[in-house]
Amino acid sequence: QTKSLDIPLDKGPQIVEAKRGEPLKVVKPYTEEVRRGVDWELADRGIDFMKRQKAARKPFFLYLPISRTHFPNLPSKPFEGQSRIGQFGDSLMEGDALVGKMLDALKELGLEQDTIVVFASDNRPQGEVVREFGGDMPDMGSPGPYRGELGDASEGSIRTAALIRWPGQIR
Repeated sequence: QTKSLDIPLDKGPQIVEAKRGEPLKVVKPYTEEVRRGVDWELADRGIDFMKRQKAARKPFFLYLPISRTHFPNLPSKPFEGQSRIGQFGDSLMEGDALVGKMLDALKELGLEQDTIVVFASDNRPQGEVVREFGGDMPDMGSPGPYRGELGDASEGSIRTAALIRWPGQIR
């Protein structure tokens, strides 16, 4: 049985924006629909930032933590039902498309050869977190032969994938 939290929107989670030297600014409530599209909004903002930095001829560091495959897995409408293996698969496909959008933007900006891209996961399966809220959700993940899951300090939680791309410098 799924647990529900009834939090009034004015007291619930919010999307906030931080700018150096300014107080936090509330942008909008963090609703289910916002959750579905927030990564595309972040990607668009990231691409805009890269364009501005290129125009100013400044090097940049962009940290873009996409939330795809993080509970709750709520893919955007174009990806919903596309994987045939549930919301986790749909979200995984969407995450791939988001990374592709960012890599395409680097190429279009002519920054592909001069940019180091690091793609890393932050943890392994969610296990109990998902079981507590979703019960029989098929997208709990597996740590494989390792012990542990999200929140543990064991290898099944912290052993994650990472890729580094720097054309012409790293094979």
